[in-house]
Amino acid sequence: MADRSDDNSKREYRQHGLYGAKTALKEYGSRALDRRTSAARAVAAWKDAVAESMGGDLSAQQETVLELAALDVYLVRSIDVWLMSELAKGHVPFNRKSRDKGVWRVVTDRMKIADALTRRLQALGLDKATADKHDLSAYVEETYGNGGKGPGAE
Repeated sequence: MADRSDDNSKREYRQHGLYGAKTALKEYGSRALDRRTSAARAVAAWKDAVAESMGGDLSAQQETVLELAALDVYLVRSIDVWLMSELAKGHVPFNRKSRDKGVWRVVTDRMKIADALTRRLQALGLDKATADKHDLSAYVEETYGNGGKGPGAE
């Protein structure tokens, strides 16, 4: 950052874009995600994987919670990428008394979003749904109960 005593120097601005992204996602939902970007495709793949692990057939309520969780995943991943890039540039201060408190606001917002994501995933259920797989011998055993030998066998 340039010395402020010099009249011609300007402050170096670093914009994280978190608040603009949050506003767009709040207003447009997942439609705000550009499917051409790798981040949006990764979030869509994550959402499909979660839906698959829940058994595939979700209720409208589960779809809504999953949609909100996917947006949270997008925001958390975007914040993580921005923070890592700032850290690589040496721009992230490690004390709270630093002049650049914008980073700390973003970090606290990230923690809030990650906490909301955890609560949404808990609302969906953290257990993987198992598909009911029936084979023929199990069906015969269950239906006829005579060792799977079929009807009339003794």
